[in-house]
Order: sequence, then C-alpha cells, then structure tokens
Amino acid sequence: REQRPDDPFVTYAIGIEFVNLGRDADALPYFEEVRAKHPDYVPTYLHLGLLLGRTEREAEACAVFEAGILEAERKGDRHAASELRGALE
Repeated sequence: REQRPDDPFVTYAIGIEFVNLGRDADALPYFEEVRAKHPDYVPTYLHLGLLLGRTEREAEACAVFEAGILEAERKGDRHAASELRGALE
C-alpha cells in the first residue's frame, strides 16, 4: 500500500481481506477511504453497502448502494449498476 498509495484497488483489497476474516469493523475504514478518495471506484459501493447492512446500518447501506448505482451508470457499467440494484432490493 505504501508503494502504491494512489491505487484504490490496494486499499479495497485490504478491506476485502478483513471481510473474509470476519473482521467487518477493521474493513470499514478501508472501504470508506476508497470511497472518499476514489468515488469512481465502483466495486467499493457494493462491499461497503453489504458491510453496512450486516452491521444494521440499513439507511446508510441504501444510500451507498444508490450512490454506487449513479456512479456505475455514469461510467456505463450496467453490470455493476444491476448488482447494486439487486443489493438495494
């Protein structure tokens, strides 16, 4: 991460690893960082929203999914937009 501080994937991947270890609280700041610094990095929206939903922060999760849908549509990524819509439902 220190070698590639501007690469959103590296920070995102650390968050995913924490999720895989069942450590949602540790993953949250990594996803939030990616969203804040790289709002166009669409994969973050799905995993951040799912994590928020698991921690009973449903309103925040819905807002994240909705923002992700808008970003995915802006980028022309119909598949991601569809996944985010499915998560929102």
